Amino acid sequence: MIYRFGEFRLDAAREILSDAGGPVALRDHALRVLKLLIERAPDVVSKDEILTQVWGHDALSESSVPQVIKDIRQVLRDSAKSPELIVTRYGRGYQFIGYVDVEVPGDVAAPPPSTSVGTRSRWLLSVGAGVSLLLATIWLWRQPVVAPTPADPEPIWVMPIETDDPAAVSNAFAEYLRFVADGVGAGRPIELTRTSRQGQIDLDLRLDQDPQQRYQLQMADHASASGRSESRYASSADLVRSSLERIYDDLDPQQTAPAELGLISDDAFATELLLRGLSAQLAGENQRAITLLEACLAEDSNFDYARYVLALALRRNGDYQRTLAELSVLQSRHQSAFWLNRIHNARGVALWRLGRYGEAEASLKLAYGNAHSGRNRATAGTNLALLARDQGDLALAETRINEAIAEVDAQRYPAVAASAQNTLASILLRRGRLEQAIAPLQQAQELFYASGDQNAYASVLSRHADVLARLGQYDQAEQQLRQVLAIRQQIQDRMGTAASLIDLAELVLLRGDFGQARELALNGLQIAADKAESHQLGRAQRVLAEIAMADQRYAEALAHAGEAIRLARSRDEPAQQRATALLALEIRIADPQAAADAAQIDAQLEALLSAAQSEGDEPRVISALLLRGRWLLQQGDTTAARLSYQLAREQAQQLTHETLRWRSLLALAALEIGADPAAATALLDEAAQLKPPGHPFLLLQAKAKAAAGDHTAALALGFRAREETGDWWRDSDDAWLSQLASRPES
Repeated sequence: MIYRFGEFRLDAAREILSDAGGPVALRDHALRVLKLLIERAPDVVSKDEILTQVWGHDALSESSVPQVIKDIRQVLRDSAKSPELIVTRYGRGYQFIGYVDVEVPGDVAAPPPSTSVGTRSRWLLSVGAGVSLLLATIWLWRQPVVAPTPADPEPIWVMPIETDDPAAVSNAFAEYLRFVADGVGAGRPIELTRTSRQGQIDLDLRLDQDPQQRYQLQMADHASASGRSESRYASSADLVRSSLERIYDDLDPQQTAPAELGLISDDAFATELLLRGLSAQLAGENQRAITLLEACLAEDSNFDYARYVLALALRRNGDYQRTLAELSVLQSRHQSAFWLNRIHNARGVALWRLGRYGEAEASLKLAYGNAHSGRNRATAGTNLALLARDQGDLALAETRINEAIAEVDAQRYPAVAASAQNTLASILLRRGRLEQAIAPLQQAQELFYASGDQNAYASVLSRHADVLARLGQYDQAEQQLRQVLAIRQQIQDRMGTAASLIDLAELVLLRGDFGQARELALNGLQIAADKAESHQLGRAQRVLAEIAMADQRYAEALAHAGEAIRLARSRDEPAQQRATALLALEIRIADPQAAADAAQIDAQLEALLSAAQSEGDEPRVISALLLRGRWLLQQGDTTAARLSYQLAREQAQQLTHETLRWRSLLALAALEIGADPAAATALLDEAAQLKPPGHPFLLLQAKAKAAAGDHTAALALGFRAREETGDWWRDSDDAWLSQLASRPES
């Protein structure tokens, strides 16, 4: 087999690479890697597969593969930053993207039409208004061995070709094709794939930046007997129609015109703007997507698919009122189940974000009722699970998300499956089942990374950072959160940026940098305030209250907690109301200057504990028990405090909630240090397995060692605590350490 690409010719059998000047020097291993990439195109080939196929893993490290790729690029004069032949797919491997003509030596028959690897044909076309498009489409219509039954139609698989070309809109076009086909009631759905499948269509669509350049639309069906091709000039609107017409023969659609459903536009420029806007949205460039989609609707106000995509972009940007306004326009025009499912699903999420939970649930149930496929039921079910989660009904949330996961085929709908797995992980984390959350989290991370959805990928990375923190890997968690923040800032995800800033503030508070934590939380608060996003506003206020309490600024802490409670009430979030009310009570108990009304605090504690127990809000039950123990200890009732702490420990153990477990263990250890140093040491040793943060763990260890008479170890731990716990280290701690150091036995 001989492959021709650009000015190069690779004789695969003889392993000779040549250009116009003759043979080109390239090491054997590099030649074999190049051959492998070409033969596997357009698939991405992993480093492990390259090692296995070319070297067999013989005495070679994975780091050698990038060097071989570098050698190949140097010979082919291909840029790593702007590749035309070989692309690095970070975390996945390498992909050959150049067009290749294939020759079979000794073939006396007339040469076939010029094709790319895998007998790909190309479509070349122009767009109106001086912008051209290039569409390379592969038709590999091989019939399956067993024909699908009418009840379970086999989908037509479409694989968008990946490229680093900024003009490429392959993914956007494929998503658009799928939506339109779904809208007209096709008997066979169009599904997207990332791996080679029998009978797939490969799409490579680009919006050319050169207004002077024009291309022809070339169509070729290599499965036909004649292999004939046809060509003509086409606008982008013609492109959509002709592409759909070619696929309709196999789709068997109902007699519903896409134009009547608002799915296509007669305006070529509007179609172009839609594709650019979709591409920007898929790349995570939300603000740019909004601008392009608004321009699209200015061209054609009846292009309802563009209005729907705009509503989704506005929702991601935190502009929920405008989202609802755009969806209301759509609802006034369409009453089909197809549109009602999508309108109510998007509307339900926007209402949920506004804290209008009753309306949100009603809308999402309408979306579920109008769903005509497992994929759509899974999407609505996932959102219903998220709604239950945020209302604090974790048992209902887990039931709903497991039902959603059962509905979706992960092979056909990886993005929907990834979203459901990510939601399951978040619910399990809230329930404290950390180990069980890891598997769905990993599945979601892999699926979102492969799909190129940066918004969703950042969301999973953020949740993974939460897991790392709860495993005691605080530095790694902070590093990952900063990566998430950078991604969200880069793609202009304002609400995601606010969430990341608040997450970082919580983590930075743990390591004792109160100033930086406050700055991060205030920045997140400002973004949430600009968008009037009450959920993130409430989170920011709670974190600011925790920071102020840690810094012993109790009046400021109470003010922030009060605002957080108000926001939780406005959003009808009972679990968050209880959590923030407990925080406000903790601030009052911690403030030495506060004139505490013991009877009032007792009553409030019991009311919060009872409410959490009746609602099955296990994390808040344990937090209330810990706070009650602290209050009883402050009142001098050591026995009752110990019982409350022990009950919290038992329930945290049953819940397998790592954070609440080490908090209860440290509370008991602090209580026992003076009376029973050995018991305190045992409790601290158990807590050490859960990797709690440095404060107050290190200082408690030091005090336990001192109480046990091991002053050398106590001093070492004390100095380490002063070094590592930042602003948590108090003047009183310094006084204790100085007194310990001055003892003769030290």
